[in-house]
Amino acid sequence: MILPSFPDLTGLVVNLKFTARAEFSLNHEMAVDAFLRHSLNLGESYSHHLSIITPENGRLFYREGDTYRFVVIAMGNQQQTNSIWHTLINHLRKLPDSAPITDKQAPLRNNIKLESLNDLFDGIPVSSKESLDAYTLQRAMEQGLAWHKAANLTEQPLDIQWYWQSTVRILHADHKQHKGEQRYCRDAVQLTPLLLLKRIYETLNNVATYFGLKTNKNTTENHQAWLKEQAQYIEIQHPDLYWIDTPYFGKDAEKNTLGGMAGNFTLSLKPGIEPGLLAMLILTQMVGVGQRRTSGLGKYWLKHSLKHAHLILGLKPNRVTRSQTLLDCIIQPHIISQAIAEIEKKTNIDTLNERTLSQVQSAIGQLRKHQYQAPKLQGFTIPKKDGTERLLAVSPLYDRILQKAAAIVLTPGLDAIMSQASYGYRKGLSRQQVRYEIQNAYRQGYHWVYESDIEDFFDAVYRPQLINRLKSLLGNDPLWEQIESWLGQDIHIKDTIIERTPNLGLPQGSPLSPLLANFILDDFDSDLETHGFKIIRFADDFIILCKSQHEAQQAAHAVEQSLKEVKLSINVEKTHIIQLNQGFRFLGYLFREDHAIEIAGEKSDGRTTFAAEQTPTNLPPWLANLGTKSPQPLADDDLPKKSYGQIETQGTHLVLAGDAQIITTDNQNLIVKKDDKITHKISLEQLHAVTLIGLHTMTLPAKHRLLEHKIPVHIADRTGRYLGAVTSFQPAQNNYKNWFIQLQMCDREPFAHAIAQQIVISRIHNQRQTLLKRKAHRKQLQQTLSNLKKLQYKVDAATKLSSLNGLEGSAAREYFQQFNLFLPEWAHFSKRTRRPPKDPFNVLLSLGYTILYSHTDAILQSAGFITWKGIYHQQSAAHAALASDIMESYRHLVERYAIYIINHGQIKQDDFRQEKDHLGQDTIRLSAEARRRYVGGLINRFQKFSKDKTLHQHLYQQAQQLKNAMHNQQSSQFQVWKELK
Repeated sequence: MILPSFPDLTGLVVNLKFTARAEFSLNHEMAVDAFLRHSLNLGESYSHHLSIITPENGRLFYREGDTYRFVVIAMGNQQQTNSIWHTLINHLRKLPDSAPITDKQAPLRNNIKLESLNDLFDGIPVSSKESLDAYTLQRAMEQGLAWHKAANLTEQPLDIQWYWQSTVRILHADHKQHKGEQRYCRDAVQLTPLLLLKRIYETLNNVATYFGLKTNKNTTENHQAWLKEQAQYIEIQHPDLYWIDTPYFGKDAEKNTLGGMAGNFTLSLKPGIEPGLLAMLILTQMVGVGQRRTSGLGKYWLKHSLKHAHLILGLKPNRVTRSQTLLDCIIQPHIISQAIAEIEKKTNIDTLNERTLSQVQSAIGQLRKHQYQAPKLQGFTIPKKDGTERLLAVSPLYDRILQKAAAIVLTPGLDAIMSQASYGYRKGLSRQQVRYEIQNAYRQGYHWVYESDIEDFFDAVYRPQLINRLKSLLGNDPLWEQIESWLGQDIHIKDTIIERTPNLGLPQGSPLSPLLANFILDDFDSDLETHGFKIIRFADDFIILCKSQHEAQQAAHAVEQSLKEVKLSINVEKTHIIQLNQGFRFLGYLFREDHAIEIAGEKSDGRTTFAAEQTPTNLPPWLANLGTKSPQPLADDDLPKKSYGQIETQGTHLVLAGDAQIITTDNQNLIVKKDDKITHKISLEQLHAVTLIGLHTMTLPAKHRLLEHKIPVHIADRTGRYLGAVTSFQPAQNNYKNWFIQLQMCDREPFAHAIAQQIVISRIHNQRQTLLKRKAHRKQLQQTLSNLKKLQYKVDAATKLSSLNGLEGSAAREYFQQFNLFLPEWAHFSKRTRRPPKDPFNVLLSLGYTILYSHTDAILQSAGFITWKGIYHQQSAAHAALASDIMESYRHLVERYAIYIINHGQIKQDDFRQEKDHLGQDTIRLSAEARRRYVGGLINRFQKFSKDKTLHQHLYQQAQQLKNAMHNQQSSQFQVWKELK
């Protein structure tokens, strides 16, 4: 290293957790930088002492409970940095109360709390400012020397991969002759080895100078000569560098963009390279290079092929990776649910069913373990307008859902950086807007057009370059390997296997292909715009509007040069330079001057023009006026609105149980009558669903009106057994999103455990409430009540499902042991028995539980749940496990009514008889008449659950609450019911 001194570096890996939703831009540097500047309030010294690394780049949306990571690096002596670390660490520990920003537009505000702090260089958890490990100039030199020795750089070359971890703004050699963004290197042509070394040296020298290093003119000249010598031993190979404009929000939520170069290249080092140069490369990884490096720009990471772990270049990659991979993000339930919904909007060769959902769930498990193998593509052809056929290649439906999920996660960020000249496959943009753009351009003097498309574009995309660009822009992530696997599969069509050309092509039919096609061509758009050309591109078809024939010819050269950078070429047969008064076809329109005629279905062959004698005469007024009227911009209401997967607002759900009632309609209302008296009158516009439990009568006109309004009618028998639904739609088409989220969340351990805890705590709480109501026996019950309270505390602290089962069983034994205090001797009750019940009271409990279970199951099914998939109870054949979960909080209603009906003489000893069952075992039977009395009375109790609602209405509200909790992945949003005192 040619610098004699350099300030020590200390670094902190900050791990946060969101307490509320947050939304970022594609690159997070500006958000993290703003948060730290406001937090530390260091003024000018901030830029001299600090820099950041933002490994979360690429992820835009975070939900409550998601984690977040960034790195802060401080430069200076211990006295200088200790003050900074003391302020920052104290500030972070007091979050969210200490947050300097509360504006909801800011991603990092009072919506975060501290999870942990780790030392950047040794990975050890940080307890105080003094515990941070310093990375010194000496360590960089030692590392550079070790690297030089291991690579044997005195005798053989070494290639290292250079990835820009954030965009970089490096002034090019003749930057003084330019202004604005044109001063910076935009591609590989402008970045030479010598320029790169000079900019790195300038950065390090400026930092060292601020901290006291003084160099004279002779020293500086010697340094420059050394850099020039070292540059001879360096070659930049296989560069893939491109410019992007990253959007961010400044003061007053004003949208701005900040441009920078991104990409990667191979740095080939030849014998003659000195260890000191390697030390510079290692050190600058953490410092950054170029403009705005303190705000996180200009960071890079180096990857070499040396097999020595201790030779990692400065930073260990696992300490600066994102807190959650993008691959993990795409398999979150709400993302998968959105993917299913969007896939279902398309015309598919196969349809969604429960088997598909099961396949998706299985694939998600494999993706979590990085063991998922993408299936082969199924090929089929569709006719084109010109009579030829287009080969489409699609994966099975379950795999397309996963690919769509990846597209959903990646699209918002990538789309935000794409050029406004790109119109294809982008939300809110269409060919109609292209038409307006061309017409306006003609009025502004653009009378020439260069038109072309890209030769075999979708089959010619070079995927390694595409994946490398994703990696350099968004960071290393297992998602890139998965995308490569998806895109590279062979095609099966009938009995033939079409082997794909290695590394080439985007399958037309993949949900990812439109996004990735635009991404790989975005630099093409940017190149042409930088040269001042007015390009309009729709997928691989594009035109360049020009003011002269000469400009169009220059555009032709620029197009060929830019496409070479991504290993693509133009389709020569479809490439032409045309004057607009001759006319040309583009995107289903025939353009001439500023006229546009719809010719949907026809595509430009570049040869069809208006001859003078073919010029239309007597144009209709609407066409004649095209040249004089300005197009009207789209109203705000016509633009697509953002949606974040909110659950639809539910209307009224009518549940009828108990005595038979008659359902009719009157105009736009549903009428319910009992004994010729109207009991309900509900507007069909407000009605969401109807559930009928028992023998109710619905007229045929009423069924017709409900079907017309797409209001489902769910039917169960008097015991609550669900029979089915009368509906104008297939339930699977309406409820699959809920089903999938339910399947995911029931298997998600933290969520399921929290709900299961609530269920068991509620059950024990309601058992205590039942015993507390037995005031005459309060003294005998004191010990049991105390024991039940202790069990509640143990449930709250339990960490395993098996522990919850054991504690629930202990509570049940304590509870039921006391029932003989308030039951007659003939009930013969000593403990809970079933299958078969051994005594009369157990018969009533089993029957009552069955009624409650069936009614709960019916309500849950009508609310859109798969009831065989439970949270606490394990699923098994023919068992509605979710109904068992939900009914736990209401079992005491059955127990309390069974006690009541016996003690009030409504069920007597002679209503029971002892018989042999089909296995020859003794069993107790309840007479048919007593059974009717008991079931009728219990259902009547359900109808009088509270002053303002029936048990069925209450259960439906609980079901909706559970659905919301699952959609939002927040167990705290579901409150299991507990009876109040």
